Amino acid sequence: MKKSTSEGHYFSPACLVDRLDGEMDLINQIVTDSIPVLDIRIKKLALSWQAQDWPAIKSDAHSIKGLSQMISFNVLSFLAKQMETYALQVLSSDVDPHFDTDDTIDKMYEALRLAEKEYLKLDW
Repeated sequence: MKKSTSEGHYFSPACLVDRLDGEMDLINQIVTDSIPVLDIRIKKLALSWQAQDWPAIKSDAHSIKGLSQMISFNVLSFLAKQMETYALQVLSSDVDPHFDTDDTIDKMYEALRLAEKEYLKLDW
């Protein structure tokens, strides 16, 4: 059975289906395996933020960005990219850390949950 690929705001199934040649079992496996990993990585990012560990923030955000981009969780990838970019700016200059990361981390959790919800709503 071919999966409907109607686009959501948080999850873009068409991109993922194209990238994996319509291998629905593989897509299911990758997405379902990635969701708990992303959840753990966001928690790790929150701890890095609390410690103001900018190299770890950059690294954590980069890994979230890459994995969420791979599974077409667009908003989460965008938020992680913003955080990674800001961490790079802090590390490369004397920029005062004022980014509202707590709010961004909350938005990341929300984006993960909404992308998962859009993924689960699709007709497999």
